[in-house]
Amino acid sequence: MVHGIHHVQLTVPPEKLAETKAFYVDRLGFVEVDEPFGIEGFWLAAGAQQLHMRVEADVPRHLTRAHPAFVVDNLSAIHAELIGSDCIIDPQAPFDGYERIHVIDPGGNRIELMQKTTDGV
Repeated sequence: MVHGIHHVQLTVPPEKLAETKAFYVDRLGFVEVDEPFGIEGFWLAAGAQQLHMRVEADVPRHLTRAHPAFVVDNLSAIHAELIGSDCIIDPQAPFDGYERIHVIDPGGNRIELMQKTTDGV
């Protein structure tokens, strides 16, 4: 029986590798961890969960709404910072007590950023 998620893997075009890494580390606060296999890409952590990013060219990422959702504690600040960037922001309706937005990262992946509302609604 599944009892947790260790990591999620996304892919990024080779020409967007550095920009995508900076997005996750500098804007979202992920911490880089060792990637033990020597495969092009990078691994990141947020607490006990990890995000693995691998290089993969010619993937039509814009054709899917598949995405991981990350819980943040500063959605309004992240949203304000991203407004001035090249990222595509797709506002979402509140869901299950969370405010949330979808963002297209520099590599073309859709991610959801969620923050628990203070009123619990």
